[in-house]
This record gives sequence, structure tokens and C-alpha cells, in this order.
Amino acid sequence: MKNIIKNLLAIFDLKVSKIRSVESRVDYSLADLLPILDLPEKGVIIDGGANEGQTIELLLKQSRNFNIYAFEPDEILYKLLKKQYSQYDNVNISSCALVNEEGDFNFNIYESTKLSSIKDLNSHSVQASKLVRTSVIKGITLDSFVASNAISRVDLLKLDLQGFEYEALLGSQSLVQNGLVDWIFVEVMFGDMYSNGKDKSSDYLNILNYLSDNYVLYTMVDFNYSDNYQFSHCDLLFKRRE
Repeated sequence: MKNIIKNLLAIFDLKVSKIRSVESRVDYSLADLLPILDLPEKGVIIDGGANEGQTIELLLKQSRNFNIYAFEPDEILYKLLKKQYSQYDNVNISSCALVNEEGDFNFNIYESTKLSSIKDLNSHSVQASKLVRTSVIKGITLDSFVASNAISRVDLLKLDLQGFEYEALLGSQSLVQNGLVDWIFVEVMFGDMYSNGKDKSSDYLNILNYLSDNYVLYTMVDFNYSDNYQFSHCDLLFKRRE
């Protein structure tokens, strides 16, 4: 764990000489970070991987009339979200997946829906779950989506795509390289929870390298481990460089 954090910090030329405990809490989440982000009234929020609407609920409680664009490719969850938030003009639900190249994709839906992904969940994964069905879904790049919806900048981009976050960021190249996203909150995985080509543990390094020119790593939260204490995944918050 210590070596992983050192490697992450090294990419951004950061060093930690001493860690001082400021509060007797073990972990934090996006809910704790929202006051720090200080998102503007009617700010634009992209929720990649809406699942059951957890992030949507969190944002609506802020009472800032955020313009929320949520993506959930699980057809059942998508229909539930559409019904649940039909009365909110500021909540837009899409059934597309955020990808790097537009087209049709197979989407694996597991008993534990939070694990559903375009990628295959490895049978020996620390969070194994039974495959329920595979659906064909539409994939869209975020660059294409914002262009077609006349969105000029994004205040917060949240990505929880179960191993497909790096690909979604590649599909956001124009936004990222032009600094048109203020904050990026992204889940990163370690090890081989999902099938990921030849190198099954490099996505977190790819994400860090991809964002390093235009963003600084602000903090890491929500650390998750397997039963044998193997580091599984966590969330990274990036801030746009001034």
C-alpha cells in the first residue's frame, strides 16, 4: 500500500515528509469533498455510472440546482432512474455508456449491479458476483455528448465505470486537454478485478499520466481491500491546474 501511494505521488513530483492526523476518521467519500469543491449554482455535473442514483441524490441535497447529466447503461436501472427523477428538469438520464470510440458494446450485468461493466469480471476477483445477463448498449464519447448538448465546460466529472474509466477519459480528450473540466472524481482499480488485456493493473497509471499535464492529484479517498488485505480500488480527485 505504501509503495503504491509513493508511485502515485511520484508521477506528480510530490513527496510526503510527514503525515499528520487531522481527524480520527479512517476514510472519506465524495459527500465529504463537495464542500471543498464549492461547485457553483447551476453548475454542470457529469455522473458517469449512475447505478441506483446515489450521486444524483447527493447532488440534489446540495440545493444548488446543478445541471446533472447521468449515464447508466443497465436498462433496468436506467428506466428506474428516468421514472425516479422525471420531475426534475435539471436531471438528464442517458442509457449510453461513456467510451473512447463510439459504437455498440456488450455490457455485463451482475447480481451486484455496482460491479456491472463493459469489461468481464474475473472469476477470482476480490468482489466476485454472478453474471445475470449481457446486453448490447450504445457507447458515446463525452466530447461528442457535450458538443451535441452545447455544454461549454464541466464543473465536476465523476466516473465510476468499473474498470472503464480510462477509456471514458480518452473519449473526453478535448475537455481534458483544454482544461474545460474543473474537478475530476474517478475510481481507479489495482490488480485484476476485471479482464483488461495483457496488462491488467496499469489503468491507474494510465489515468495519472493522461491527466498529469492539466490536472493535479488533490486527494485519494474510499480505500477498498479484499479479505486478505489486498488493495482493491479507491477514488482519486483531480483539480484543474490554474
